[in-house]
Amino acid sequence: MSACLAGSMSKSDFPASVRRTIAERDLNRCAFCGSPLDVGANAHHRKLRSRGGMGDVANGILLCGSGTTGCHGWVHREVEASTAMGYIVSRWGNPAEVPVWTWRGWVLLDDEGGMLVWTERGWTTPDDVGVGAPLESPPSEPPPRA
Repeated sequence: MSACLAGSMSKSDFPASVRRTIAERDLNRCAFCGSPLDVGANAHHRKLRSRGGMGDVANGILLCGSGTTGCHGWVHREVEASTAMGYIVSRWGNPAEVPVWTWRGWVLLDDEGGMLVWTERGWTTPDDVGVGAPLESPPSEPPPRA
């Protein structure tokens, strides 16, 4: 396990079982760029801990780098863009209700480790869409909520 996920846990950290569920859902890939990650990779709180974000599955997403490097660093540096893309959720928002732009396209995450993917037909399961190559760039507007 990486040092960033080891050690003591506060009430807002991701428990080991939640980290495993997040890693399985995200296919051990950075949600932003799609790069394969090592087991125990860094999990990002979409609703930041400083905003009351907890260690729930829908609140967690794998990102490469740390809070200052890689995609994880970009998310923390580019707060406005990250918020528009669903990587940062407002203090009053529910991560399970806020779509996030990933290498799979727009997705809605749930607390059971599942997700819905936005297609031209609406929200559907990843099994109906398949897992392809990383997408080029996000569309200008997020899809409607499920």
